Amino acid sequence: MTDRNTSDHLDSDERRREDVVLIRRLLSGDEGAMRSLVERYDRLIRYTIFQTSRRHCERDPGWLDARANETWTGIVQSLRRSGPSKIPPQISGYFVRIAKNKCLDASKRADARSVIPIEEGRADLEPADADTSPELLLQGAEELERLQACLARLSPEEQMICAEIGLIMERRWKEASARLGVAESTLRSRWGAILDKLKGWLEKEI
Repeated sequence: MTDRNTSDHLDSDERRREDVVLIRRLLSGDEGAMRSLVERYDRLIRYTIFQTSRRHCERDPGWLDARANETWTGIVQSLRRSGPSKIPPQISGYFVRIAKNKCLDASKRADARSVIPIEEGRADLEPADADTSPELLLQGAEELERLQACLARLSPEEQMICAEIGLIMERRWKEASARLGVAESTLRSRWGAILDKLKGWLEKEI
């Protein structure tokens, strides 16, 4: 157990060193560094957006892309304001926080423009979003990173099924199977297998 914890710590330190190099390159105008950061964290950011404002994502097909673009713009602006000497100590948690804030801001704007009751719009956000402590935020970001790594190990077909997680979690099997072009019974079976895989991988990671 100690060896595993030590290895995880070293991996985390190495990842941060790589991230710091990429951020410094980004701040110096290196577009390739930006692409590398997007490749590394875009899936985490999009997962955070979906989890934070799920109802908006399901109502508006463009919501996820719009919030992701706003998040990356916010990340770059924030990093430039801080400068290379003040890079956040927990980069993934920092990116997650910006994504959540963008969702909150966009949700408020959407509530102001629509006839949707404010209470319903706020229900899209995580209940304790505004009061989340830094410790819980970092813990959540680490858990998201583990899940992200496990999702990346799934086959392309399995990842396509996971893309319909909103419908599946609401038990709208028929609609999800129609969008995926598979029989409902097949989708249910594959989803169960996917959950078993993810559960096993996550248990090993933890």
